[in-house]
Amino acid sequence: DPHWLYAYWELPPVERKRLELEVGIFEFAHSYFVLRLHNVTKGYTSEIRLVEDARSWYINANTLNVSIR
Repeated sequence: DPHWLYAYWELPPVERKRLELEVGIFEFAHSYFVLRLHNVTKGYTSEIRLVEDARSWYINANTLNVSIR
């Protein structure tokens, strides 16, 4: 379907633990992951809040003639 983008990522347990120690256990427990989209055509950034165990996400790309990275 040309109107949907698919993104995926890996966050190994060791990296997740490193991130938790870097930002602090309390802050990590009260934070969330986001998928950040930069619209370079229109010059803005948007974020999609992710569920904690997400490893992929479908993004509706219904806007035509834009570059999203």
